[in-house]
Amino acid sequence: LARLKTNNDGDLPTESCVNGYVYEPMETQYPSTIVAEWDLVCENSWKNPFSTSVYMFGMMMGFLSGGFLCGLLGRKKALYLATIFECAFGLAVTFAPNYEWYIALRFFLSAACTVKVAAISVIIVEVTTARYRAFFSAGSSLCFQCFYRALHALFAMFIHNWRYLHLTIMVPGFIGLFTILWMPESPRWLVSQDKDRKALKTLYKAYRINSTCKSGPRLNFEEFLEETGYSHVTDDPKKPKKSFKLTEFLRGFGKGFAAPYQNADIAKRSIISTFLFTGQMCAFFGMLFYTQVIRGSVYYVSMLNALTSVPGVLISTLLYWRLKSRKKPLLTLYAIAGTVLLVGGLYTVIGKPESEIPLIVSCNIALVLLGAALNMLFIYTPELFPSSIRSQGFGNATGLGRVGSILCSFINQLDLQLGHGVPVIIYGGILLLQFALTCCLPETDGENLADVVHSEEDK
Repeated sequence: LARLKTNNDGDLPTESCVNGYVYEPMETQYPSTIVAEWDLVCENSWKNPFSTSVYMFGMMMGFLSGGFLCGLLGRKKALYLATIFECAFGLAVTFAPNYEWYIALRFFLSAACTVKVAAISVIIVEVTTARYRAFFSAGSSLCFQCFYRALHALFAMFIHNWRYLHLTIMVPGFIGLFTILWMPESPRWLVSQDKDRKALKTLYKAYRINSTCKSGPRLNFEEFLEETGYSHVTDDPKKPKKSFKLTEFLRGFGKGFAAPYQNADIAKRSIISTFLFTGQMCAFFGMLFYTQVIRGSVYYVSMLNALTSVPGVLISTLLYWRLKSRKKPLLTLYAIAGTVLLVGGLYTVIGKPESEIPLIVSCNIALVLLGAALNMLFIYTPELFPSSIRSQGFGNATGLGRVGSILCSFINQLDLQLGHGVPVIIYGGILLLQFALTCCLPETDGENLADVVHSEEDK
């Protein structure tokens, strides 16, 4: 009896997974995973969330290096270079022979993808006016956040091998190799590099395209310069090409990284922006990954989450189109989203309802608002920095902010350890902190963006 009592109390040592692990996929889950292929269970179960964290760390490094590359090479060249690496590493991931190669290749893949995002975000800010900037940002957001993610879920329903699925979703990257060639370079970057005439030629091309449907004669380039008051601008001086030196490159990277902290005002904006992106990425990606523990079809839940980005994009576009303020709409969204998550999470933890509907509804309402807030951050944050350091300031904030997306995988594990719904409460608290941080940033209206950093004496 004493032996039975000891056994029932759980004091005897146990050995996990003695006879191996049997994989029996559920109808509601994707059948082919790296967990089953490389036995990421039992003592190796930590490797599954670790692979996600490595991917997020790659995104962090991508934003940091993307800001530097966009400033060094130009927005267009950095974008094209990142697309080449995205295609190369995407193909390599498809044929990864083991777990170690898989996470290493995914690190570089995620870095390349986020260099693209950084370049596209800065280009949108620099080639559009404040009133219509949100519309162009909306098009980019709909492609990445809705259409692309919805296609992932749709293809996953019919392609039941993760390698073939990964190869399929790489197709848009290969298409990008050709479409990017038609993009113009950012005129603001050209001006910041003392390439005024090239910037004017880019603006002249925009003038010709915009006047295609208008009647009447079009100005030639010299007339365009006269009309705009830049006839005095001469050809850009040719700079001698320098041979590549690793030490100079690393020194330049260090200077570029430090540029958004060169005076008190810019440093304050950089630090607060970094914390904002940390909280935003933690809550947004955490809620997306949380669908894995919401009990339901992963296909339909993922599709639903993708569709929630549509109203999010519409909300951010309409608010920034109708309102001059960048800050007040963001504050409103954080307050509502944080409250909704706290209510849904507390109800699930305390009430322990049998139905998942209240939690799913609150999570998807929050995802709509978080999607809108993310779109707003990608417009508002670059406007806080002058053109000469815009890509680096934005890259530092978004890159270092990826720490939040690394942490969210482990926060979601608390659902199993502390109770179903606990991560949702944590994300709600984070969003209320976002509200407080946003209050500390200056207001912008998107007009008259600065091109250079002004010293304290100039102010």
